[in-house]
Amino acid sequence: MKTFMIILLGAIVSVSALANEACDEKLANESFPAVVKVNTVSELQIFYSKFKRCISRADLGEGYSEAVSRVLANHWSQVVHSKKLKDGRLVQAIKLGVSETWELNTSKKIIQFAKTRCTELAKPICDEILILEKNPK
Repeated sequence: MKTFMIILLGAIVSVSALANEACDEKLANESFPAVVKVNTVSELQIFYSKFKRCISRADLGEGYSEAVSRVLANHWSQVVHSKKLKDGRLVQAIKLGVSETWELNTSKKIIQFAKTRCTELAKPICDEILILEKNPK
């Protein structure tokens, strides 16, 4: 009986944690106008921290991917030299937005940056981007 109660309590805690990680409609609705305002590395980090559990939604994913492409295309040097790449969260935020749906000219520009202007800290991002070159849309 004691083992059953421990298992039951563990299951309740797990379900509760999953519920807290879900993207509810209120959060999703906040994310749509926020994603179009993402234009800098800092704004990308803030958006990712607040809305990361919603990014996998099809209706937000494309907008998020566009935001990542804007940041990479316009602020490449700032991204690849950011000390925040060390903790991995910025890397994850960017890798999640790497997409074959990027506009072709933007994609070419970012791929060129990844080939020629990558830093050791940014290598995981560059590697992810260079996959696009091998698998173009």
